[in-house]
Amino acid sequence: MNRLKLPLILLAICAILTAPACQSSSTTKAKLIKNVESYNRDLIFERYEIAAKNIRPESRASWLDAILTQRVKFTEIEVLATEPCDMTDVTDPEMKDRCMVVYSDVQWYEQGVPSVHSSRLSTTWEYDRDAKAWYITEQNQK
Repeated sequence: MNRLKLPLILLAICAILTAPACQSSSTTKAKLIKNVESYNRDLIFERYEIAAKNIRPESRASWLDAILTQRVKFTEIEVLATEPCDMTDVTDPEMKDRCMVVYSDVQWYEQGVPSVHSSRLSTTWEYDRDAKAWYITEQNQK
């Protein structure tokens, strides 16, 4: 009987020890989803200065200049899917959890032009461990 209790205790200890690692990964992804939703709302409500906080610090000023110069107004942004970045050469499994691609359908128009345009975007988000924040590193329109 004592032999059966020992493996159960070891299983319980292993579950406790590995749980924080699992929670860390899911918490990081949950934070990404929250950031994506917040970023999309900021774009729709034209809070571009606030949305810029999701852009890597070294690229924020140029991103903000570009979006203000283009005079684009977003009407709807729908997240379609997320997936890890394609990192076939990466050996660190944690790095795969720190880079995600978010696919979205976006509707927008140029200020003063009555036509609404639709685009599909892929946005690459990378997690910065030091800043403990997700940042947009690349956007592609399809």
